[in-house]
Amino acid sequence: MSSTFDHKTLRLDMDGFCRFARRAFPTSTAAHLASVVGATMSTAEKWLSGHTRPSGEHLAAMISAFGPAFLAEAVPTTRQWAAPIIERARLAEISRQLSEILEAAE
Repeated sequence: MSSTFDHKTLRLDMDGFCRFARRAFPTSTAAHLASVVGATMSTAEKWLSGHTRPSGEHLAAMISAFGPAFLAEAVPTTRQWAAPIIERARLAEISRQLSEILEAAE
């Protein structure tokens, strides 16, 4: 294996990661995050304090659980392609809510 730096390596922005986690789980952040991604609370606390970074397995679980919004916040290199996906998802949710309102008004 080469020791050459790979510029395509995923670069996790821990500040963005922590912002996302705290916004997703305003209370008991570490406990909820650990539960969602299959980590211990101690491990999640270490991520949130900046002492360690999530493993690839835990990062994959976060991407699976939170989708493009997580990627856009926690991995700056994904923002350009994730933004349109996030916008489409937001519009779809608005459309769904509007449909529910219209159905309830009938």
